[in-house]
Amino acid sequence: MKILAGNQIRHCQVLLLIGAIILTMTSCNRKANETGEQQEIEKITDKPVPVGFMVLKSAEFKEQILTNGIIKASKKAGLYFGIRGIIDEINYCNGDYVLAGDIIARLNNDAEEIALKKAKADIQAARLELENLMLGYSKEKPGSVPAELLNNLEIQSGVKQATHALELARLRLKQTQIIAPFNGILGDISYQIANMIPANEQFCQLLNTQSYFVEFSLFESELDKVKKRMAVRIKPLALNTFYEGEISEINPIIDKNGLFSVRAVFKGNVYGVLDGMHAEVFLEKTHPGQLAIPKKALILRSGNEVVFTYQEGKAIWNNVKTGKENARFYQLIEGLKEGDTLILDGNLKLSHGMLVRLKE
Repeated sequence: MKILAGNQIRHCQVLLLIGAIILTMTSCNRKANETGEQQEIEKITDKPVPVGFMVLKSAEFKEQILTNGIIKASKKAGLYFGIRGIIDEINYCNGDYVLAGDIIARLNNDAEEIALKKAKADIQAARLELENLMLGYSKEKPGSVPAELLNNLEIQSGVKQATHALELARLRLKQTQIIAPFNGILGDISYQIANMIPANEQFCQLLNTQSYFVEFSLFESELDKVKKRMAVRIKPLALNTFYEGEISEINPIIDKNGLFSVRAVFKGNVYGVLDGMHAEVFLEKTHPGQLAIPKKALILRSGNEVVFTYQEGKAIWNNVKTGKENARFYQLIEGLKEGDTLILDGNLKLSHGMLVRLKE
């Protein structure tokens, strides 16, 4: 065994002594802190804590369902040219208001104009041929020609074919222009003059901005909570404005996600709303004669719903059970009675029997 030298022994003794001093000082500081904190808690506990309050009263409770939806124009149409062609004329821009019958845009129609002239000439020639075939029949008595014979003569002369060709030429000329089918605002115009546009390509959209609806989805478990003509409140996310509305359609088909769709129309004049806006939708169902507590008054302790009431200068712990809810309140099912004084704030710092005073 190795024997320590005298200097080494003295060095170890010094280190042990310093360690003992540090431990003693740390213990004293901890005790002093704990004593100070306890005195502070006792000082705070002895002084009544000011709290906000409300007296529970039976009243009408509005159950509220909050969901999100998309706003759409009630009357909306995608407008197309009927044929492929080169754009020759655009009379309006995005955001312009047009009236029913206004010509919005036109294709180059030189070929269609020529085709129409040819069709008119062809039908004149066919009618002359028909007259030649009808020689011997009295022109003064049109009914003297049997209907079946007249039909055969019109086919033989080419009148019927020329008539159909004329109708088609007029239709193709009409398809070279887009005419507004109703009053509204134009959108989604992306083509320019001299651009080629296919026959199946949308040129623009026309929106009637006088009326809108919001479309949203609800869970199948909420089907019994909505009905037609039920009042709703609509708040576009981009606006700080609420609009009144009512449910106009309920789709009875549940999709694969367990949802069904609902439409609610805006009531009255609607300003500032645009097609495609996202919105919050509030559905309200009224329950008369209910007790309700503000959401801020409720706390969770060990999985239980808890509120504090005021009794003789003290905060009293109460287990409660809540039901339906809206943006600010819970419906109270059990735990309190009408006339109880409910403490509204500072609940997280309260304990049963703690001294409190009501704020004036």
